Amino acid sequence: MYRLNYNCSVIVDVLVLVESERKLREKSLVLREVIYGLREILDVGSIALIFGSAVENVKKAEDVDLLVVGKLSSEAKKKVKKIEGKINKSVHVVEVESLGDVSGALREEVRKKHLIVQGSENIVRWLI
Repeated sequence: MYRLNYNCSVIVDVLVLVESERKLREKSLVLREVIYGLREILDVGSIALIFGSAVENVKKAEDVDLLVVGKLSSEAKKKVKKIEGKINKSVHVVEVESLGDVSGALREEVRKKHLIVQGSENIVRWLI
């Protein structure tokens, strides 16, 4: 019987690559607009991901759920409003001070349906 050693840095590196490939292969123009729009406004080193129903089917989703570690600046919030106008959906932003502040229920939802925008290694380590 075999078991993955999640503490192994190679596993983390592979999972980061898989998450990056998922982002690059995203076919939904709406999610791509959100991803690349957010990459323009987030500080280097920021952590952010899209989660929830929009990851599975953005057309059926009522909004796009976004988890951000830290606080968005007022300028960044204005740019999120512009993104909402472009995609014709609201963006529900959940801001937390650290990934450790995320509730267990939200963490499970994120684990099931997510698309990492920025901070892949930190998010992968948090999820495993």
